[in-house]
Amino acid sequence: MLMHPTLPSLNGTILNDEQFNCALGRKENLFAAMRDITARYGQGYVDYLWPKPTRSGLTEIKPKLS
Repeated sequence: MLMHPTLPSLNGTILNDEQFNCALGRKENLFAAMRDITARYGQGYVDYLWPKPTRSGLTEIKPKLS
């Protein structure tokens, strides 16, 4: 992760932890899925599950699309 606007603790880290295996409904690594989709199609979307940031912390896991 180069930079994360709401979770700066992720900045500069390798995102290979199990918590990042949340993409495409099949527990694929989120960032590997994004890389693969853009390499194959030049652009695209990836659905995944992730907590939503709020002023008081993070919510429960929510569906997202990036």
